[in-house]
Formats: sequence, C-alpha cells, structure tokens
Amino acid sequence: MTGGVLDPAALFQGLADAEIEYVLVGGLALAAHGAPRATRDLDICPNPVDANLRRLADFLDSIDAASIDEGELDADEMPAFDLDGLRGGGNFRLRTRLGNLDVMQYLHPFEQRSWELLDKHAEERRVFGHTIRVCGYEDLLEMKTASGRDQDLIDIKSIKAARREV
Repeated sequence: MTGGVLDPAALFQGLADAEIEYVLVGGLALAAHGAPRATRDLDICPNPVDANLRRLADFLDSIDAASIDEGELDADEMPAFDLDGLRGGGNFRLRTRLGNLDVMQYLHPFEQRSWELLDKHAEERRVFGHTIRVCGYEDLLEMKTASGRDQDLIDIKSIKAARREV
C-alpha cells in the first residue's frame, strides 16, 4: 500500500459515513480557527467508547491504513488497528490511500483524559460540507504551548493573530 496525497475531503466524508465521533486537532484545526497552514495529514482524537473504536477500526481497514513507522518496527511491535489495538490507546501515524491520518488518543498535556477534555470544549465547524467538532481555541493553544516545537510556536502566533482579526 502506498500513501496517497492528502485528500481531506475524502477523509472527512469517510469519517462521516462511518459515523465516527472525533475531535479534529492539528494543522486542519488551526485552519478551522482561521490560521491555515500547509499540512500533510489529518489529525483526530476519537471518542474512546468501544462502539466508536470498532467503527474506526473498520474505517481504517477500508482505507488500507498502515503504520508510517512500519519500516522502523519489528513485527511484534507493530500496532494493531483493530478494536483491541485501539482500546490500548496511544497515537497512530497512519498512511492510507486517502493520505496520512493521525489517530491521537493521548495529547500532551491532556494525556489519558484527552477525549474527555477536548470534547468538552470542542466547537462545531462546517468543513468540506460536513459539520465536525474541532478542538477549542484555548485547548489548541494549550497543546501547542506544551509541545513547544518551532512549528507550534509559529502556530500559536498565527492563531492568536487570526483571533485578533475577527
């Protein structure tokens, strides 16, 4: 399986069709808050209830998901994208036929309560014809600040500037 060019419209459509509950985080969440930037993936934090994780596992199978880190891991270290593997939590960087998809279940600084806290403050937005839940402004700033990478510091300035312009 080769990773395709990111097709966010198709990924959002697939997530909607599969009825997967998630909060959008990462670069596309920045864009939803008015600070667009180039990104190579779609980042989601899924609701961790079994029924949702089962739908997510089926969806990942349907888009030929494979770990981006596949070549760096031994066979016994390869994460499973089935219900049991997703139940275990963790973050998965995936290559799919619709582009890269990151399933982020533990986000710093929220860690094991990521979904619970993000869902509480999520905001609805229309994206590619779908109403989706996007990480709230303050939570996005908190994650970017905690991460502290150069790109995150640029993102913080961009999202704050976009907020002032509104």
